[in-house]
Amino acid sequence: MDGVEDQPNATPGYASLCLLKRKKLTLIMLEARGWAMIKEIGMDREAFIARRLNNVVCLASPTGYTLLQLDTGIQTSLGLPISQTNDISSAKIRPCIVPVILEDAQIFVITSHSRSGTLGAFIQSDGEPTEKLLEWPAHPRSVVMDGPFILALLRNDTIEVHDLRCMRRVQQIPVDPEKQPRSLVRIQRNDLLITPPIHSALQTAGYKIPFEKDRDASSARLEASDEEDQRSHSLYRPTETDLHESLPICTILEYQREVAGLTFPTTASVAWDCIQAHDWSGAEIAMEKRDWDAQDRVVAILLAVSHIIAGRFHAASRLLVRSQLDIRVIIDKFPEFRRYMQPVEVEMPRILGDAWSRLPMVDEMIDTNLAMTYGSEIFESDAVKELRSKLLRRAEDMLRAIVAHALSLCNDPLYHLVLLAVILRQDNTTSYQELFPHAVACSASQVDKLLHEHRRYILYAGVLRQQTQYEEALRILCAVMDGKLHDAVDTVTTQSIGQAIERLESPASQIKFALWLAQHDIQRALPLLYKADFSDQDSDSIIESLRKVDSKAAEQLLEHIALTEANQRPSQHMGLCRRLISSILSDSNQLPSYTNMPYSFLDFLRQNMSHAEARSHIMLMILLQFSSVIDSNVMLELLGHDLRLAFHRAVLFARLEHKKEALKVLALELKDAQSAENFCIEHGQVLSRRTALQLASMADLEVNSEMLNINHNSLNEPNQKYWLNTLLTLYMDQVSIEDFRSCITRLLNTYALQTDLAAVITRLPSHWKLFELQQFLTNSLRTQSSQKRSADVIKSLALSHSLSINEIYWNKTRSLGGILQEDDNDSPIIQAHTPIEQLPAWDWDLSKEKPASTPNRT
Repeated sequence: MDGVEDQPNATPGYASLCLLKRKKLTLIMLEARGWAMIKEIGMDREAFIARRLNNVVCLASPTGYTLLQLDTGIQTSLGLPISQTNDISSAKIRPCIVPVILEDAQIFVITSHSRSGTLGAFIQSDGEPTEKLLEWPAHPRSVVMDGPFILALLRNDTIEVHDLRCMRRVQQIPVDPEKQPRSLVRIQRNDLLITPPIHSALQTAGYKIPFEKDRDASSARLEASDEEDQRSHSLYRPTETDLHESLPICTILEYQREVAGLTFPTTASVAWDCIQAHDWSGAEIAMEKRDWDAQDRVVAILLAVSHIIAGRFHAASRLLVRSQLDIRVIIDKFPEFRRYMQPVEVEMPRILGDAWSRLPMVDEMIDTNLAMTYGSEIFESDAVKELRSKLLRRAEDMLRAIVAHALSLCNDPLYHLVLLAVILRQDNTTSYQELFPHAVACSASQVDKLLHEHRRYILYAGVLRQQTQYEEALRILCAVMDGKLHDAVDTVTTQSIGQAIERLESPASQIKFALWLAQHDIQRALPLLYKADFSDQDSDSIIESLRKVDSKAAEQLLEHIALTEANQRPSQHMGLCRRLISSILSDSNQLPSYTNMPYSFLDFLRQNMSHAEARSHIMLMILLQFSSVIDSNVMLELLGHDLRLAFHRAVLFARLEHKKEALKVLALELKDAQSAENFCIEHGQVLSRRTALQLASMADLEVNSEMLNINHNSLNEPNQKYWLNTLLTLYMDQVSIEDFRSCITRLLNTYALQTDLAAVITRLPSHWKLFELQQFLTNSLRTQSSQKRSADVIKSLALSHSLSINEIYWNKTRSLGGILQEDDNDSPIIQAHTPIEQLPAWDWDLSKEKPASTPNRT
């Protein structure tokens, strides 16, 4: 059968069973329904011993070895003879073949006898030898593999045990020759023959961290111990405790009349024996296995303690990572980092807790080793100090590796805090990106002192910002920007400060930090001030504070507040209006004269929107039209009689209910025919809401919609026709009517239906050409013609109604019976020419069904 099929990494073979018949090998498959022969393979030599490993069989003939591939039938002869001498007959020198899986490779161990002893060669499944080799002083009767060990029963009545991990002999067991030992046989794992002992040392107990122990007593014991004990660490080595435990039996020794089971101690037991014997390398080798149990972990920690005492921190870190020791116990031995822990009680095995509690701090152990190695007279030298700093760095590397591994298993804020402290202690210039994940995993109060000690203020501000403490984070960033705090690595930008200001919830805080930012970057500060809520703030003082930094920015903020805030302030609106008037009337105004655009002042502004003065005109018009807090009379005096402000005076006249004055300014002074006509048809508003929104959008002005909803002036009683005729009268009453010729023709051609043709014709100058008024005349005449036809239709309808009423009257009269007498005394006959106002109150709905007519009597 397969020699390694019981091992966990073995794979199913080509056949279930191989049967050796001298020069034939029969392959048999075992299944649930029975067995079946696969095939037979002939052999070149007569074999008497065979061992199988998966699909390869190693055969021993009287003189040598052969490898046989079961799936292909290929046979490979090995060059190693069974015996390299003829002094002993081949019958007494039985070859040994042991299949093993070593480092995931399929290996056969075969023996070869010589004069000096017997060799054990390791042959791969393809026939190639390996570099490994075993040697026995006598030829073995049998060889078996048990775990990582090779056991050989020699003819000198001894059993030698070799460890395949280090390829050396680890044990020699004498055998009683009187019992006549025969062979070693490997059996299946038997757990019933071994009862594991119960070790009181492995029982857990509670230990308080930080450990509290008498440092003075420890120092006295350290000084009293001799140099040899200190070098062997007997002071810190655990007391001798029986931790021996055996593995289940897998090998038995056959005697002539009895059998004996062979067992091995566990790896922890072997390592424990090595620790007691001060064989630290042997203990390290014994612990090299994949899976550890509780006993293995305890021994591994004790072994790690020895490494720490000796300054082998890298070796200790590998053991501590696998030992699953509570990381707080390790942190407790570092004075720089134990301060981050809170007092806590942990469960530890007694033997481990006693040893660990007696262990000094890491720096004390390093000082002890250096003092023992170099002596106290050179302990203060620069070279020793440099060596001490390197050892401390290695100890911190050990802690860093252990904490990083613990973080992969448990996301504990304490682990992040300690790892952050270790990284900063080793390299204060570590990048922000590497430190930030560990810093934000802790609370701001935990990292406050640590980050301030290492001058990582911007990192601390990032932690505060991540934990929504934006105002405190901004105070730190502002202090760094102002030079009050100097960060060790990072720099702060106005962009990051602006982003932090946007996240503030308090409007007062937003404004306060935005005003601070204006001192460093006005372009980033202004948008933040625009977004702020000034409803509950003293905007006047804010504007004055900004004016000390940048007067132009202060004026822009004043414009924004005046136009967008629902809570309007008289001082702001009046002040802004004065500034706009002054800007429009200043000598630096580059806006061309709007008289070149005789029909629309607003169109003139639209065409010159690139000029700043056009924007000032629009802003002033919106304030004068829609502000609810300005004094119209005061503003009217400020405007004066300058032609550049004529449109704005018209706005104020309309607000003061001086409608005709406003219309005169637009029509006669400004000669703005379109605005005058719009005033007549838009209920007395010089600047409508729709037009204001359009102009504000073109000028990139933000205007509060609630302010634009306020209507300070409207035409209630007079209608549009009245005001259009009033406008026409204003034009025609002028002495220089020729100056308004285009305005009159425009008004008549546009609103022909609102004027009286006869009245207009009599007042027009006789030399005006008819084609200028073609549209007006056409629409007027069409209107009169339409009115005449409408009158004819009404007259025809009235006649039709009169005839219908007469017929109904006669039908009802005849229905009374008797003789109808048509004279003056009878009921009057309704004549066709009777006016419709004098007709009786009949039902005039002609859509109703009329009664059937009754023929007249003769």
